[in-house]
Formats: sequence, C-alpha cells, structure tokens
Amino acid sequence: MNDRRRIAGIIPAFFFIFLILGSCLKDDFDFSKLAAPTLEPDLAAPLIHSNLLLSKILPKGSLIVEDPNTHMLTLVYETELISLKAEDYITIPEQHSTSTNMIPAIVFSPGLDTTLSYDRNLLFLNPESGQRIDSFFIKTARINFDFSSNINHNFTITVSIPTAKKNNIPFKAVFEHTYTGTLPVTGNVALDFSGYKIKLNQGPSDSTIIPVHFEINVTGDNNSNFPPYSFTLNTEISQIRFERIYGYLGQFEYPLSDSLELGIFKNTFTGHIQFGDLKLSLQTRNSIGMPMQLKVNEIKAYSSKVPPYMVDLIDNPDFPNPLVFYSPDVYHAGQTVITNYTFTPFNCNLNEALNISPQYMHFDITGKSNPDGNPAAENFVLDSSRFSIVARVDLPFFGAVSDFSMEDTLDFTFNDITNIDEFAFRMVTMNRFPVNIQLQAYFADSQYHILDSLIYDQNYVLIKAAAVGGAPLYRIIEDPPPPVYTYLPKPLNRERLSRLANCKKMLIRAGLSSTNNGLVKIYSDYNLDVRMGARVTINY
Repeated sequence: MNDRRRIAGIIPAFFFIFLILGSCLKDDFDFSKLAAPTLEPDLAAPLIHSNLLLSKILPKGSLIVEDPNTHMLTLVYETELISLKAEDYITIPEQHSTSTNMIPAIVFSPGLDTTLSYDRNLLFLNPESGQRIDSFFIKTARINFDFSSNINHNFTITVSIPTAKKNNIPFKAVFEHTYTGTLPVTGNVALDFSGYKIKLNQGPSDSTIIPVHFEINVTGDNNSNFPPYSFTLNTEISQIRFERIYGYLGQFEYPLSDSLELGIFKNTFTGHIQFGDLKLSLQTRNSIGMPMQLKVNEIKAYSSKVPPYMVDLIDNPDFPNPLVFYSPDVYHAGQTVITNYTFTPFNCNLNEALNISPQYMHFDITGKSNPDGNPAAENFVLDSSRFSIVARVDLPFFGAVSDFSMEDTLDFTFNDITNIDEFAFRMVTMNRFPVNIQLQAYFADSQYHILDSLIYDQNYVLIKAAAVGGAPLYRIIEDPPPPVYTYLPKPLNRERLSRLANCKKMLIRAGLSSTNNGLVKIYSDYNLDVRMGARVTINY
C-alpha cells in the first residue's frame, strides 16, 4: 500500500499554485512490494482512488477561510510579530534607603521610657526616568531592615509605612535592640511584603517617595549615658513582582522585526497570478493601559525567482504612517482593546508585491509607548496585561492564472527493478477546479544529470480545467458536468528502467493556468477525482 501511494505521488493535482507532490514522493519507490508472490507474469493493480478537496491539496499549515454566505475560499497567512506580557518586560528594581539619625544629648533615666520619633522618605527609584508611579500593588516582595546604633541601652524599634496597606491595615514592623555590653549594636529583620498596596507621593524634582515613620522607645536602666548617640536604619525592598501599577509609564521604543512566509510561492519558477480583493492587515490586541504608536519602517516582499525580486509595500503616498493603536482606560482595566489596520492595493503596493510571487514578507516596525508624551497621562498595567501584533495576508481564490509554473526537487529512488520488464500506469481524472495542470518530471542521478523524463509529450495538459460561467460568480459549469479525462503515458520499458537504476532525484515542474486564462473563483464544494492504476510485467 505504501508503494501505491508513492507511485500515485508522481501525479500533481491542483489549482492555482500548488503541487500535490510533497509528502507522497519523499520516500523511496520500491517495486519489490508490488511484485506479490504469484505466478502471473503480468500484474494489474489499482493504485489510488482519491477525491481531493482543497484542504488535501494545499501545503501543510495553510489556513483556508470559507465565506459563510458565498462559500468562496480565501487562503490566509498570518504570523504574530510580537507578543509581550507586561510581567515579562516591566520590572521594579530593588529599592534602598539609608537613614542616619543623630540623637541629641539626652539622659535615659532608670525606669523611664523615652520615645524618639522620625519621619523619613524612601526615595522610590523608578524603573526608567520619565515615569511617574502613583501606586502599585505588590504581588510578592521582601522588605529588609538593617540597623546599627551606639546606644548602650535596650530599646524597641517600630517602623511603619502608612501608605502601604494590606487589607486596609498599614504596614508596621516591631523589633528589638538589645545592648549586651558591646557597641555598636547591629541587627537585621527580613519580612514578607507581599500583598501590599503602596501609594507613592511626589517629592522634589519629580521624584517619587514612600513616607516612612519609625520610633525608638528606649527603656532607661543603670547603664551610664555617653551621648551623643546615633542610630542608622537601612531599608531594602527586593524581589518585587507587581500585580498592578498606576501612573505614567513613560515613552519607550520597542524595535520589532519578523517575517511572514507565503508557502504558496515556495516553488515558484515563472508566470503570473492575478488576485482579486487582496488585503494586508495589522491587528493589535492591547490590555495595557497605555497607547502605542507603530512606525512602519519597512514591509518588503522578497522573491528568489521573479524580477524585480523585491517590492517595498509602503513606498506609496497613501500608506498611513505612523499607526496609532489604542488601549483600555483605567475604568476598563483587564479588558483588551483590538485595533485593526487594513491595507489594500489602494494604499500600499500589494499588487506589485504579489506579481513577483514572493516567498516571504519582512516587517520592520518601531513601537513607541505614550506617543503624545504627556506626563500627566494616566496609564496602568496589570501583571496579566499583554500587547501583541498579528500580521495577516488574505489571498482570495478569485483571479486569473497564466503560464504560472513551479518546480521542486525530491529524493526519489527505484529499488529492486531487476525483474521488471515494463511498468505502465493510467490516470483518470474529473476536475471540478477551473485550472489546467501541466506536468513534467525528470529522473536524475545524485549529480542531477537527467536520466529520463516521465512524460514524453511536450506541454501536455495532464489535468484539464472545468469550464467556467460568467461574472459575478465565475462558477464552473455543472450542466453538462465536467468531462472525464484519461491519461496513459508511454510505459517504462526495460530499456528505460535500466537507465533509472541510478536514479536518486526527481525534478518536477508543473504549470498552471485558469480556464481560458480568465477570471475564476474557487468554492468549497470543488474537488478533483483521481483514479490511478498500474500494470507491471515481471520477467521470471
């Protein structure tokens, strides 16, 4: 059965731009399995009967979209140029603050408590200059206090951050300073800071600060007093991961570069395809509360076979540039705003690009956040917020094909043909696609020297197109139904087979043309019926 599939793979079967070769021909062709144990020297066997829809003929990965009303088909290629999750590229650096406090000449009397109060500001270092962070919700973080003092009495330290709240309760930490006879007295306390919401204040020179209040409560004892005293407190917030951030997130540029492959033109050799209703689309999905502007530096189509080999799609005075993509406001945090830009042959060079049968399009785009540069703007970002750009090309199966040809090279080996005198096959087709298919296949050795050809008739139309009606539907004519065609090529006789003993490659060229080289449309109910049989004459 595997060999029958391999033999069947010699025959192409389609429309517009594709070969039905691909996977069928990738394996060696082993005649020995056709020669079943029998005494009959002349064997006949059906090889294939297949009813091919468009989905079976197109290359793997091709996306076919059917219009629900007209049932006309469109080939779609798309790629995600970028997908950014805010949590992955917005980071909050570690925050550090050092406060050294000189305590005036004071006497700590035995049995009396003395409380000293201090207010300091923890300068919050923004991730980048130009940003303003009003508040942020901490998903996870650690807060660490290092202290050092030359006070030779025991006391308690209470640190509170009134603008950092969890369950509406302000942050407070209490820890002990114990004098054991040695100075300075040092200590360290590390606490979980997760789940707190911090409101930040604007300080001088547009800095952002977190107010911190701490108290020292000294219990007097019989130790002597040696003023002046000092107390140093280092505060560090580390391992910060945010849940939500509100403020102005600044202006930044994001260079984006990627390519979109157009598989239908992978093996293009010559010719021309005229598509109707072409579209190139850019879609953004933005759940970051920050508008984005995209400057399109280039969208270029590249072909390795058809001059002029490169077309710049945006070299068009009507191409809109830059493009602004919108965002949800603070009242719709968590929602996604979708923005679409659609380009047609009227505002970009799509027709010129498709005329060269490009294998891929290359995109070079620079994104810019907050394009207005207004520092009073209200932005927000959630840890789940995401920004993505998808590029899409729609190629509707409505157009004309004239003298379009493709070629491909495949590994192909004849094994164990010693006892084969003749191999012949016959193909019967009924084509309900409005496209003619010509085929030629050459057998070659490992150095690509041609050993023989599959078809001796020049420019033979192997599969004939169905007749097509007029505008606007351009449907194939069903009454009378498309005719059945039979093709019987010259057999591979002993002489030809002997030349193929060293066959390692098959060079294939297929030509396509629409019915009368005119306009056609492809609908979801079109199909190609292929039946193929073989006769093998064995010399015992």
